[in-house]
Amino acid sequence: MRRKFWLLALATVLLAIITALFISFVRSGPTTTPVYGPPPEVGAGKTAREAYQALLPWVQQWAPDTQLVAISASRLKNEAQSGGWSFQAYSATQGKLAIVLVQPDKIWVLREKNALYEQRTIDIDAWQVDSEQVLNRWWKTRGASLWAYNAAHSLYMHLGERQDGKLVWQINVLNTEGELLESWEVDAQTGEARSGGIP
Repeated sequence: MRRKFWLLALATVLLAIITALFISFVRSGPTTTPVYGPPPEVGAGKTAREAYQALLPWVQQWAPDTQLVAISASRLKNEAQSGGWSFQAYSATQGKLAIVLVQPDKIWVLREKNALYEQRTIDIDAWQVDSEQVLNRWWKTRGASLWAYNAAHSLYMHLGERQDGKLVWQINVLNTEGELLESWEVDAQTGEARSGGIP
């Protein structure tokens, strides 16, 4: 009899706790808009457009017909700070390619080589959406939750022309094994976004 009494008392207490939690939830309402911190810094504190402006004096000196093939930057999750923006430059008259790193205080020519074929280049006039806009949109849409995932290890941003001629930004997130966790793409002219790899 005593055992039944204690079981009934315990059930009553549990019911009271569940009821109180339910009332509290109903009054406060569910959280529909998660609050996240800012996205990880990419490009050593500069946007891609700002880095491009810093690169222009070198471009004019290297070759008058210099065009950009690609722009990229990366960030490791546990890095104290990100590296700069990497630019792949192309001169048709010289038949050369150069890989140039733009950091806040210096421009480094990492590599220069002969171009074996004509390169697809970036139409600067079509480049309307800067890296900061792309990163912030990705972060608010799905990036924050993905970056919090333990397996997420590194983030790569890339601006270049697709095979169909469309200029796009791409964000790739890799795990510690170098496997792709996420590929997110944004039209660099219109800002239209879609998930998935480049076709």
